[in-house]
Amino acid sequence: MQRMPEKLLDDAVALTRRLVRLDSQNAANQACEDGVCECLARYFAEQGLACVRQEAAGGRRNLLVSPEAAACRSKGSAAAPRMLIIGHMDTVVVGAMKDPLGGQLREGRIFGRGACDDKGPLAAAAATVAVFARSGAAGAWNLTFAATADEEGGMRGARALARTIGSFDLCIALEPTRGRVVTAHKGVCRAVLVTRGRAGHSSQPDKGPNAIEAMLPLCTALMEYSRELSAVEDARLGRSTLTMTQFHAGAAPNVIPDRCELVVDIRLLPECEPAEIERRLRGICGQSAQLHSLLSCRGIRSDPEGPVIRAFRQAVADEGGDATPMAVHYCTDCSQLAHLGPCAVWGPGDIAQAHGDEEFIEVAQIESACRTLWRFLHG
Repeated sequence: MQRMPEKLLDDAVALTRRLVRLDSQNAANQACEDGVCECLARYFAEQGLACVRQEAAGGRRNLLVSPEAAACRSKGSAAAPRMLIIGHMDTVVVGAMKDPLGGQLREGRIFGRGACDDKGPLAAAAATVAVFARSGAAGAWNLTFAATADEEGGMRGARALARTIGSFDLCIALEPTRGRVVTAHKGVCRAVLVTRGRAGHSSQPDKGPNAIEAMLPLCTALMEYSRELSAVEDARLGRSTLTMTQFHAGAAPNVIPDRCELVVDIRLLPECEPAEIERRLRGICGQSAQLHSLLSCRGIRSDPEGPVIRAFRQAVADEGGDATPMAVHYCTDCSQLAHLGPCAVWGPGDIAQAHGDEEFIEVAQIESACRTLWRFLHG
């Protein structure tokens, strides 16, 4: 295996800090990733690699780099395994964080929103791919690196990518897994139920229907459906779950509410079909409520003993990591891509630090991820 340049590690750390300093808080109708997208494009251009900006939806864009595809074609290596490496550019909101865009490096950790979810993993892979493209190993892989939009929202970037990328032998989705290889995760179906009433003075409740009271029987029905969903248990992923997460109603304490909204978040085993879940929710609503789907994503279950995933797990083990396949409850961009080939979720950082008031990633994990990916790409 070709020796990995030490500069790669410095690049990955510097790029992580640069990306953390860019505000990319997810907003439904804003191109929040533009700064990150252009920063990555400049970085790849400096490495002599061309990028393609792919339109997603709502003005959002993915960034694609295919350093090995041209080399594979020029050498007639059509049979080279096709690999997709993806990471997302958006973050959740900063909330109550202190200095969320600082990118400060202290005691071996980089702090800030997105440090571990997903800018550290994204930077580690981007730097490794860029150096690999210049390493003389062209033809080993037909490789595409993609930085996606809107993973923290509706996964519109991954949806757009799935329409154009074609099949692959392996997709590595970059997420903070502490370097463990995730081969299964749950899907998600998220929706809002809306009931209607008639606004009026609270001293005269008999003058019109109350939107909250109209919602209460639906809450009971949802609890019953939750018990039905959780009847099947998976050895690795546990059970499907239904959680009521948000409830909004009422304009004032003395006004009968004319509208009530209830948000439900359902986490699904990979065998569950989101379209069937939505059909059941519509049945629960009947004529009593409107249902608006917010997100619908299947779970994934890849074969951990498949040849390319097994080779990746071996690279993890060779770098001293735990190569035992994992299953997690959260959902990733893989939910939009798993029908095109086997997927694995992997990367530096710890999900325990994601989305919190203090987010960080350890530099040692970024460096370990670079070495692991370098080893895997060089076979």
